[in-house]
Amino acid sequence: MLAATDLGVTLTTMPTVLGVLWLNHREIGHVACFSQAYFIHTLSIVESGVLLAMAYDRFMAICKPLRYTSILTDTRVMKIGLGVLTRAGLSIMPIIIRLHWFPYCRSHVLSHAFCLHQDVIKLACADITFNRLYPVVVVFAMVLLDFFIIFFSYVLILKTVMGIASRVERAKALNTCVSHICCILVFYITVVGLTFIHRFGKHIPHVVHITMSYIYFLFPPFMNPVIYSIKTKQIQMDVIKLACADITFNRLYPVMVVFAMVLLDFFIIFFSYVLILKTVMGIASRVERAKALNTCVSHICCILIFYITVIGLTFIHRFGKHIPHVVHITMSYIYFLFPPFMNPVIYSIKTKQIQMSMIHLFSLPSSRA
Repeated sequence: MLAATDLGVTLTTMPTVLGVLWLNHREIGHVACFSQAYFIHTLSIVESGVLLAMAYDRFMAICKPLRYTSILTDTRVMKIGLGVLTRAGLSIMPIIIRLHWFPYCRSHVLSHAFCLHQDVIKLACADITFNRLYPVVVVFAMVLLDFFIIFFSYVLILKTVMGIASRVERAKALNTCVSHICCILVFYITVVGLTFIHRFGKHIPHVVHITMSYIYFLFPPFMNPVIYSIKTKQIQMDVIKLACADITFNRLYPVMVVFAMVLLDFFIIFFSYVLILKTVMGIASRVERAKALNTCVSHICCILIFYITVIGLTFIHRFGKHIPHVVHITMSYIYFLFPPFMNPVIYSIKTKQIQMSMIHLFSLPSSRA
């Protein structure tokens, strides 16, 4: 069902994206636009529900293996799937129906190559309070609730696994959850990133909003099949067969590249900051020194995130032959997904407009009191 959801997202968004990129076709009718927005947002809620259902499947398989087949029958699985689709379809319908009622007297130019609800309501010349608040309620009532239930299920799974005496059996049990956990991280990290940018990034360059939207709608459908195919034994064996040759050069060359480029870059960066610190310490005013150092904070954080993940991944791959394979896979995903997620967050946090928005958001309860 996760594959069908990803395929649905791709089939819903790609026709207009390809129409813009290949044919320069930049027009879409109201009905087609609203229908596309409905399916895009519905499938997002469906994916959250599917990940929740998969967490329930893992919980039953690990915590109650003897009752697994009797509880998760084909009929019950179909009912769960139908419930996920119904919940998503009905929850998105109110805001899409209201789009048909609004008059549109402003520019009819959308920001993306596909229709999104938050993009369309900006063009409406009417009271859009309901359409602005309702999606927030849906996110909190469904997506976040799904996440917390998934988190709680994994707490119970971890508790059960830690009770298994055999270390090998514990590793096998946890290994069955790796792909699902990676899909959860891919989906929810992009959801959180997109939500923060849309809510607190009004003054962030518009290209960041567009890029994050494309990542949110296209990255999970691309990554999910990759994540699950990596764990397929046939694919693993084919990769091993391809490597049944003298790979001495391929083992040594990456080490040379790391030492000649990555470590060299690090030492040059380190030396540059030694010179920067020397210059800053020569500034008489304490306030000016703080201002000068403050301009480097975001860059230093990004450096630390990148090099810490690089060092961690390198050490695990070089010296962790006896470490469970799940650790290798998890570290690889952290290395490739964590820095791209954190870098825009780090730089956006230092934006004054976002800081003021967050201060205003968290000061509302106290002002009312």
